[in-house]
Amino acid sequence: MKDNINMARSYAILWILTAVVSAASLNIYKPLPKFCDGHDCPTFTILSTGEGYEERLYNATKYVSTILSHHTYESAVMKGFFRLFHYINGENKQKRKMEMAVPVLVKVDAGQNHTHAYHTHPEVTMSFFLPFANQANPPEPSDENVFITEVPQIRAYVRSFPGYVFTEEGWIKHIEGLRQSLGDNSITNYEKSYFYTAGYDNPGKLFHRHNEVWLIEV
Repeated sequence: MKDNINMARSYAILWILTAVVSAASLNIYKPLPKFCDGHDCPTFTILSTGEGYEERLYNATKYVSTILSHHTYESAVMKGFFRLFHYINGENKQKRKMEMAVPVLVKVDAGQNHTHAYHTHPEVTMSFFLPFANQANPPEPSDENVFITEVPQIRAYVRSFPGYVFTEEGWIKHIEGLRQSLGDNSITNYEKSYFYTAGYDNPGKLFHRHNEVWLIEV
């Protein structure tokens, strides 16, 4: 009888531990930043903060991406968004639909005129962060212009700001503000030929909007 009681206790303890581990696994990405507004988004650690920026260490992750060559920022964003939206809406080889995650990340090859707006860029890459459920095994794209990007662990200098941004000029204002905040300090060694814009909200969200610009450390 005593052995049976001990065995029952052991099973009970094992069940509790399993439940705790399972719960921890389900919440491995929680809590997410408030600005993700309940959507899946990349996880990161804040390494340092400065006036108007954060230095973040992002964990390795996957995005679905598309490249547009010789476009203005605005035309690339419009065309690229629909390519990627079709992918997450089931136009992939597995016909699998996915939830929208954030951010919508745009990498701009700035060329020689990286401080000026209203010009055609050699290359613009738009990416959607893939939801956690699809990170390990994302559906294979059926559009030859869409591909999966595996982003390694990266350090980024990030400037956040609210409101709407409708043009590249609006983004560049904040990119230049971030560059000025970083200055020429030797500890801030970032890629000068590219910049990133990150949008977190759908167009219908009127208040408490969150946007970011990124400069990636090299």
